[in-house]
Amino acid sequence: MSSERDDPFDIPDPFAGEAMPLPPPPALPPSPARGNVRLRRTLALAVALGLECVAVFAMGLRTVAPKVLVLGVVCPVLVATVALVLLLRAPTTSARLGLVAAAASLVFFASSAAEAYAPTAPAAAALKCMVVTALLLAGPLLLGALALRNAFPSGAAGRATTLGVAAGLLGAATIRLHCPHDDSIHVMLGHGLPILAAGLVALAAHKILRA
Repeated sequence: MSSERDDPFDIPDPFAGEAMPLPPPPALPPSPARGNVRLRRTLALAVALGLECVAVFAMGLRTVAPKVLVLGVVCPVLVATVALVLLLRAPTTSARLGLVAAAASLVFFASSAAEAYAPTAPAAAALKCMVVTALLLAGPLLLGALALRNAFPSGAAGRATTLGVAAGLLGAATIRLHCPHDDSIHVMLGHGLPILAAGLVALAAHKILRA
């Protein structure tokens, strides 16, 4: 039949003339290249570590025993370095990782202190060390938060906690080189509590790192 179509599937759309045009794509700024993002993060973390080094020499070192140097300074800095590497490289990071690192560091600090558990330093000294440690860790924490802002689509809570703990470790290791008090209670309270506080504060503000 002459009225039949050659292609039975060639059926015109009766609503083709009434269809609305597609909306234009959203005008988003171009995202930075992956290499630039990594470079920015690396530079920010390097600056944070550099600030800690400047703080160490600016405040004046005291003579510390090898045990204090290894357990109270070297070990926390190594833990902070490992935490930062995991934060940047691991696909996901559990929030427990940072808390475990903080607990391990408290053990290091307690081991580096005097074996006598009776407090010998006044309470005001512990409060002073808390404040100084908080000031020392604030720089690396803020720089890290700015460098990693909106950087991770998943695992932001764990990564933020790890960042806070790492910053706390750097601050606590720095004050350990200057504080003249070595008793366990003072070291745990004045130097160790700011590590946990930094991790909890970073965890509460973890949305900054979420993409």
